[in-house]
Amino acid sequence: MPDVGPFGFERSDQGQLRSRLTGIAGVAEIEAYLRAVIANGWFGLPNLIDARNGITHMHTADIHRLSALITRLRQEHGLARTALVTNNLVLFGMGRMYAAIAHDGDAGFAVFRDMDEAETWLGGPAQDRMAS
Repeated sequence: MPDVGPFGFERSDQGQLRSRLTGIAGVAEIEAYLRAVIANGWFGLPNLIDARNGITHMHTADIHRLSALITRLRQEHGLARTALVTNNLVLFGMGRMYAAIAHDGDAGFAVFRDMDEAETWLGGPAQDRMAS
């Protein structure tokens, strides 16, 4: 699993991206992670991000910046679901804020507290969530 700052990621046998966040992630760390995922050609894969050992120090302006970036990347590399799993209340709230702000450009993003629920959602038909 390659590491990019606090992120690690790999492609699963099921053709999904499995990522993990251990540590603190801000916009710079997320942008570096996204560049590495793109360099591997995996940005268009469904992505399960296990952030149960991670936190963030982002603000609302950072979420808007990230939303604009990912909207552009989705246009270039295709739509895919991303499930963020966390047990940190701040990261959960930031994930929900991102989902609301980025809905038009990254409608396939959802945040969860339960890994099984996230895996079930991630494996479902992409159009269900992205059309809503």
